[in-house]
Amino acid sequence: MHGAPTLSLCSIAMKNLFCCVLLACALTACGGSDDDAPVSDLPTTQPGDPATPPTGEETPAEPEAPVDVPKTYSSFVLPVLPDTQFYSRYNRNIFISQTQWIADHATQLQVPMVLHLGDIVDQAGQNAEWVGADAALKVLEDAKISYSILPGNHDTSNWNQWDDQRTPANEPYLTWFPRSRQETSATFGGMDSTGYNTWHTFTAQGQKFLVLALSWKPSAQTRAWANQVLADNPTLPTILTTHQLITIQDGNAIDPADDAGSGAALWNDVIAPNPQIFLTINGHYHGAAHRVQQNNAGLDVIQVLADYQMDTDGGNGYLRLMEFDLARNTIETYTFSSWLRSKPEAERSYIDEIELADAPDSFTVNMDFKARFSGFNPDFAVPETAGNASYIADAKALVDAANYVLPADPRKPAADDDDYVKVPETSAHWRFVRPSGVAAGDPVQPDAAGEIPDASGKGNPLQRQIVTASNGVTNNAQLNQMVWSDSHHPFSAAKGSICMEGTRELNGDPRIVNFLQTLGGAPLNTETFTGGYTVEAIVRVDGFTEARHRWAKILAQTTRRNQVPGWRHNEEPDGSSVILGISSLKEAQWEVVPNNTATVNQAHFTNWSHELPGETWQHIAVVSDGLNTDMYVEGVKVLRNASGGIGMGVDPAGRAWRVGAGTSGGTLHYGFNGCINEIRLVAKALPPAQWLTARPAQP
Repeated sequence: MHGAPTLSLCSIAMKNLFCCVLLACALTACGGSDDDAPVSDLPTTQPGDPATPPTGEETPAEPEAPVDVPKTYSSFVLPVLPDTQFYSRYNRNIFISQTQWIADHATQLQVPMVLHLGDIVDQAGQNAEWVGADAALKVLEDAKISYSILPGNHDTSNWNQWDDQRTPANEPYLTWFPRSRQETSATFGGMDSTGYNTWHTFTAQGQKFLVLALSWKPSAQTRAWANQVLADNPTLPTILTTHQLITIQDGNAIDPADDAGSGAALWNDVIAPNPQIFLTINGHYHGAAHRVQQNNAGLDVIQVLADYQMDTDGGNGYLRLMEFDLARNTIETYTFSSWLRSKPEAERSYIDEIELADAPDSFTVNMDFKARFSGFNPDFAVPETAGNASYIADAKALVDAANYVLPADPRKPAADDDDYVKVPETSAHWRFVRPSGVAAGDPVQPDAAGEIPDASGKGNPLQRQIVTASNGVTNNAQLNQMVWSDSHHPFSAAKGSICMEGTRELNGDPRIVNFLQTLGGAPLNTETFTGGYTVEAIVRVDGFTEARHRWAKILAQTTRRNQVPGWRHNEEPDGSSVILGISSLKEAQWEVVPNNTATVNQAHFTNWSHELPGETWQHIAVVSDGLNTDMYVEGVKVLRNASGGIGMGVDPAGRAWRVGAGTSGGTLHYGFNGCINEIRLVAKALPPAQWLTARPAQP
């Protein structure tokens, strides 16, 4: 935050001789004290004044009137809208809150234009999502606020096609954002022949800037077009926006390994060779990061990633402001929610932070603009004097985080290992606490020697199985790949866990699947939960990579889908009928073939969480009231839930449940990599006050 300089009344007045004389007549000489002589021989009292104070007491000086110092700025602000796909699909009001906030404050913050990073919608073929996005962006249009927009992978009908390979008739993006709509923006400069790529110019602080907005998978044709735009505007500092460019790993901005959107080609062909491009902004990869790279001329290029779609409610309304202070040579970024202020306090959770005030979400990067641009624009001018205010400071005052009520986390640590709510309807409960006489790090023994008891008392113990091959497929499972640990969730009463290795085949290495399963004849093997259920799993996902760990299973029923009575679908008939797993995007996934599969049109019903943080304990609860099924992660309801499925479909003959693995076509697969603290299945819907992370009510 840039503070205003401290100015005394006299220092301001001295800038104006007449003002100083008036002050001298009214008060005392500038710089004087209470003991100074009077400024004139005029009487110290006038008719009607109160009596003179007793001798020896000075007349108190009148307080100086506050001086309203006008705010001055040497900067401008660009709002950034990261992936809005889930707002368009599930709750357009969040998207509208973002554009309405910008519209309400654009004049105050001197916003020249807004930047959208793509993935406008989640499903390009669903017209209702485009209607939702259209409503949000019309807020900007009605307020006469310019914006750039571009298609992300979710906005296209075929993610694998270059932008010049798409069939225009199959692309709703071109229908909803044609040239005739985009050119109404005052900043619009032009569009390429595909209709997916545009350029804009804006003027701020007396200087002109260029924005290139480039599509998902920009083709060689598009990259050549972008180079021509730059050549036609050779003196303009340029910001390049696109959907995919840099990603994040272990908190650091890196080049993506998959490069599905061809960010490498964009860097090599457009960004690195062109000194004009000083900033790139992209979405697509979940999270936030930034870095500074050097282009071919050795000049800095700031690269920024922002994508909040995996936060609560598809992003919690988080948007970014980027303030470019040309005198201070800084780019300051501030991320906050336009939505949460309107969310009733009773509906807020303890993670609904109205601002993300720290890096990597809010940060400042230095850039000497005049020096950076001197090679192509030697006449680029910056304000001679830095302003005494900042627009981001003004925005923070509008957000008013200090007066936002954030609920406290209601959960409390357990006093002992018995400090949890026992539920009579519990069907099975496995608490992975190392037995007496076993040390942390010791392997979980196979078969009866390492049996995990069922704390419900319903007779569903687990035993470890070490299987070295399944249907001719090698499984490189080893005894020491599943071990006891004392690590556990901070709000679990079970003070321990089992940690296991699991991976898919990769680069010639065999798969590794370590698991436990129920025994033949266990009551749980035939239970269908038609009256509702609650499935809780407390897990920690470790060392996740998509290549090795996608679709890993925490819990799976070994019934195949086509073994569920009434099955009449074609989708993955050999897959497990019930699974709780980790998706390719590290989301928690609950997928079930319901008991009423014969009468529903869906092959399965699926709940998806946000991206789970790695190396951190997470409590997952899946709660079904018999028809509607909701998932919660760390006590917070996820956005993507399901309804219409009743119970869990299983083979009436009874099939085992597995912990840490699933099956594919009857073959052992999808080994989980991480630790498991507890798993519990209950034959009714439970409220949060009865979950494993809650404490029993005190009498």
